[in-house]
This record gives sequence, C-alpha cells and structure tokens, in this order.
Amino acid sequence: MEIPSLTTMITINIFEKTIRFDVTKTFKGGKSMIKRGKDDVEQVYIETLGGKGKMYITQLMGKDAALPDVDGFPDDFDSSLHFLHELILEPGTQIGEHTHEGSEEIYFMVEGTGEMTVDGKLVKMKAGDAVLTKNNSTHSFVVTSDEPVKLFVVEAGV
Repeated sequence: MEIPSLTTMITINIFEKTIRFDVTKTFKGGKSMIKRGKDDVEQVYIETLGGKGKMYITQLMGKDAALPDVDGFPDDFDSSLHFLHELILEPGTQIGEHTHEGSEEIYFMVEGTGEMTVDGKLVKMKAGDAVLTKNNSTHSFVVTSDEPVKLFVVEAGV
C-alpha cells in the first residue's frame, strides 16, 4: 500500500538570492489520526523508577525511552511529543527523584492524592490537578491517599 504524501515546492527570496527546496510531508502509516484505547494495549506492572513499589503503566501513545521493557509505539508522533501513558500507583508507592534532560512532562491527576516535588518545591495534588515539570528539572512523586492514584503523563522534547 502506498503511503500518501503532500509535496510542496517552496521558493524564498532573501537578499536577492533565490532559495528553492522541496518539502515533503508523509503521513506515517498513511494515517492522519491514531485512536488507541486501554483495550488496544497491554497494561504492564513494573518497578517504579528509583522509588518504592510498583506501578501499572498503559503506554497509549508513543514510547517512553526510560522504560525499555514496556512496549510502545515510537512512530506515533510527527512532533516533539514522546509519549502519553496512564499510570496507576498503589497507596504508599513512590516514583524516585529523577531528571529529564531535553524534555518536559505534564502529570495530570485523575484519581487519588499525592505529592509532587520539583526542584525541592513540594506541591500537593488531587484529581483535576496538573503539574508541568520543565526541562532539566528534578522531580519525584509520592502517593498520599489510601486509594490508588491514576495519572496521565505526557512527555515532549524541547
């Protein structure tokens, strides 16, 4: 099957010089949209990163390079996005302090409560809260509720 593409010739005139180049955009897999749900991917039970306890991870889009044992979809994005995954952490679980170089992450709390520490600053999180960890920030997370925490995490390169 042939993958559709959009080809455009661009001409730019800069200081009396003409630059021409061909820009071709190929839609990966011939798709302009990807729909994937929890029923389409495996939920994996893994050790937390440098913390305490285990977590369930569902890699919905993209691929988390820090989790080589979790299958993903590295060709999903045409942008700087790396992944979207759902995390479920049991009470008492901790994600250890770590730093991402060259990326930012958004943690969106769906259920439960927890504490996120970013560069030494602690913030309490509850359902509906989001935290953005900026490039080169050091961060960790601790579940504080008596029930499991559900988070969605999105990472993008900078």
